[in-house]
Amino acid sequence: MSFVDVIARKRDGQALSADAIDSFVDGATRGTVPDYQLSALLMAIVWRGMSAKETALLTDAMVRSGARMDLSDGAREAMRSWDRQNSIHKHGVHKHSLEGCGVTPALIHQKFRRYVDRFGHCF
Repeated sequence: MSFVDVIARKRDGQALSADAIDSFVDGATRGTVPDYQLSALLMAIVWRGMSAKETALLTDAMVRSGARMDLSDGAREAMRSWDRQNSIHKHGVHKHSLEGCGVTPALIHQKFRRYVDRFGHCF
């Protein structure tokens, strides 16, 4: 079935098959279906709606189309191990200050005077 046929089916109020939905998601993610055809199908979906089954098939196809993370116990432990070995303060704590860059509270209040006058506070 061509993608134009998929558009016509939905335009005419018919349900989309799993293959048609897979074709839509695959074409959208790989860039093999022109954007004007993707837009036409989306417009038909907005006008005609999708059944719960179509929505579930679309969700499943979208999940299968992208990268997924392994969140098994082993993968979680590997992430925790990496985190322990690469702590955020491994090389010391780096401190920043606005005053070190020449920005003082007085300067902030001066620049945001209209805001402070209107709302009564700054930050």
